[in-house]
Amino acid sequence: MKKIIFIIMLLMLVNSIFPQNISEEQNIKNKQYLVNLELNVLETIEIMVMLNEASKQLPEDTINGISTYQQFLFDMTMECGNIRNDIKLSKNMSPNEREEHITMMFATIRPEVIYTHKQIDNSQDLKNRDIINELNERIKKYILFLQNEIVKAEKRAIENSSISQYYMNLHSQHFMLQLLSDYIANSDKLSHNNREYLLKIALSIENALVPDKAKR
Repeated sequence: MKKIIFIIMLLMLVNSIFPQNISEEQNIKNKQYLVNLELNVLETIEIMVMLNEASKQLPEDTINGISTYQQFLFDMTMECGNIRNDIKLSKNMSPNEREEHITMMFATIRPEVIYTHKQIDNSQDLKNRDIINELNERIKKYILFLQNEIVKAEKRAIENSSISQYYMNLHSQHFMLQLLSDYIANSDKLSHNNREYLLKIALSIENALVPDKAKR
């Protein structure tokens, strides 16, 4: 929480020193980005609900840890709800406020990656677009791998009558990467600065969660 508050204060300071003047074209794109983000997050919520319904089919009285797992799914669904609330808040904002709001939404994904304001020319932005698109493809492939691993781990949980920490870790990684993919999916509509910031966050998460061999 302290990190998030620090980031918000830093963003406010940066924007007071370097005031932004968001064009109407970029403002329209920002609105489109947020609409698409909400649609993507709704799909992730559907996945959480589906997993929760599936968990109810497991024998609760014989599998140790099932209630913890269901609480985890509920918490992740609530987190998606918080993102939807953030999107709703942006609807009546000014163009500059909306731009800053998107930045702060990104900051909450991975607070340790600090936003830095700088001029990004078209050439650098084109490189950033290519990198973030390639990264998203890698993340999608790893999400499929995690889904297969989750199915295997679930079978072992039934056999062993216990949900392992490994099983929970798989779900945590899956949720984080699925959410990251939701944010990246329509990043072509972001401003140069927000696209670069999202790219930095995405690379940081990939480095933390995806093994090197899976990035090839």
